[in-house]
Amino acid sequence: MTVSAPSGTNSAPPALSVLIRAHDPDRIDELARAFQSVWTQSTTDTIEVLLCTDGKWPELTEVALLARAGVDNMAPNGPRLLRHLATEFDGDSRVHLLKLGVEAAHGDFVGVLDFDDVWHKNAATRLVARARETGASVTFGAADLALFNAGEDTPFRTLPYGSFPFQLTDLLRHNVAPFNSFITQRAVLVRHIPSLPELVLFEDYYLLLSALSEGAAAWLDDPSPVCEYRVDVSRQATKYNDAIAASWMQIEALKARLSFSVPGRDLLRDHATDTRRAADLALLAAVPKGRDGAMQGVIEQTIALENGVLCIGWCADLKGQSADVPAIFLEDATGEIIFAPARWERRDVNSALQIDSGRAGFAVVMQSAPVAAWAVVGRRKYQLDNVAQSEAQASLLTKLQRRLWRLRNGAKGSAS
Repeated sequence: MTVSAPSGTNSAPPALSVLIRAHDPDRIDELARAFQSVWTQSTTDTIEVLLCTDGKWPELTEVALLARAGVDNMAPNGPRLLRHLATEFDGDSRVHLLKLGVEAAHGDFVGVLDFDDVWHKNAATRLVARARETGASVTFGAADLALFNAGEDTPFRTLPYGSFPFQLTDLLRHNVAPFNSFITQRAVLVRHIPSLPELVLFEDYYLLLSALSEGAAAWLDDPSPVCEYRVDVSRQATKYNDAIAASWMQIEALKARLSFSVPGRDLLRDHATDTRRAADLALLAAVPKGRDGAMQGVIEQTIALENGVLCIGWCADLKGQSADVPAIFLEDATGEIIFAPARWERRDVNSALQIDSGRAGFAVVMQSAPVAAWAVVGRRKYQLDNVAQSEAQASLLTKLQRRLWRLRNGAKGSAS
């Protein structure tokens, strides 16, 4: 069924198709909010909204969603089309729903929201205008990170999602752009969507890397956010534990076989020159040591890759000594020192655990697993504790984090 919003004229072919993926019927109010944020966009261009649901939504209809979102009697700013694409797919459906929506889209450009995401009022106007101006395959806007607790509609904290505009190399190394912060040429997505594997996590990043390998990227000149990426902090402690390794291995393999403005394989580890390595060693040796116990760090994941070991971890400034992002240096068993760029991207986890000191996440590929690590911040170096931890220790840490969150939020239950 197609629902055309009252516009006074015949609807033009859509400039933009927006996919909204819904796979949790218990969160219908969040879906309605996401839909409303797209339907009420300020643009006068035609927007095609594709509601993509799995078999868990047997009674959801286009008319019911319009009413639930409070827009059934509202004349939007331009022509709006709504199509409900339902499937009986059984299992983790996010990739299946994404393919379903892309293959059905008619717009020149495609944007994607999950049911708990929100677009700001002028997102479509700004992103489409910039995409038309530049002809880029992918066009990015800034995003807000909104933190909230389960069952609550209003975020308890909103802050910028990373820095904007970011460098393309940053994006190719790490997933620094939420799915709802950019639009992509439909023709580009159609060529790459068939090869998207059934990832449980990071399917958006996988598809984004594929699109970027084909054409240029563009950024909005205005750094004001186009969207709100919402994070339910009560779900973060368990969200990634089982799937991160399998998903990242496929993403690293994708990078290795693609080419961007620089070869994808070069992004897998720091191919520094001998001069640069000597400089890093000299720098680390020259920096005076700080107080013991001022910094804490953990390698959360060591994932075997074809060309080395992917090390993912974080460090925390327990004493609040500096607002700067620390520089992380890792040493392997051969004595080689690797510089691991750090970034403030663990704020959602900080809030879930109510940790005020802040954590810096880092990820780097080494020849072998690290045996020691240092954080350099505030003109001092600090050797990190718990650098090498067993799988059992990592599991225990996760359980303790969950327990801490439950205690601080007044919840009951075991740590498992």
